[in-house]
Amino acid sequence: MQEIRVLIADDHQMVIEGIRALLADVENISIIGEATNGRDCFKKLAKIDADVVLMDMDMPIMSGIDATRLIAKTYPHIKVIALTMYNEKALITKMLEAGTEGYILKNIGKDELRLAIETVNNGEQFFSSEIPITLSRPTAVNTIPENQVDALTKLTKRELEILGYIAQGLSNNEIGEELFISSRTVDTHRTNLMKKLDVHNVAGLIRFAIQNDLVK
Repeated sequence: MQEIRVLIADDHQMVIEGIRALLADVENISIIGEATNGRDCFKKLAKIDADVVLMDMDMPIMSGIDATRLIAKTYPHIKVIALTMYNEKALITKMLEAGTEGYILKNIGKDELRLAIETVNNGEQFFSSEIPITLSRPTAVNTIPENQVDALTKLTKRELEILGYIAQGLSNNEIGEELFISSRTVDTHRTNLMKKLDVHNVAGLIRFAIQNDLVK
């Protein structure tokens, strides 16, 4: 099993040490670095070969949101998972827009943390169980930009269904089970969605779904 190399970015040393302790005996995950602010995290990624970054949002000098945006632009192969205490729709949306592939809360246990890292490293998104519920709550104002209305008209009923499930955090296999189709068919629809909506990753699909109230 290939080792997953992880960098932890958090301004509380106790959190970093706690994560290290949780993952110490997980054979396929290795903590290869740590940073106490977003700028330090971004700089260290130029020197170490990381696969996944566990990113706190609220850090000094440079926030996790800004650091995630830089990482997505400069190192698109590195996956970022937001690791935070904030379960608020606006902040979740900001992190998704910045390019994060996962959003997990700091009250998770070892097994869920391991699963989050493995899932995101495999190219799929991962949310703590509370996050889809938060994202499904209506916003105070529901206005859809004209260009997004045009994009919506390009999508088939099936594509809209799959987009909604993707935004809930379901994997290809889980979506396939819900719709009684193969995971390969789901993956084809996912690829077509990215082309039609001109986005380049799952975070972009989720962002579009949230902006257009497609989260079930």
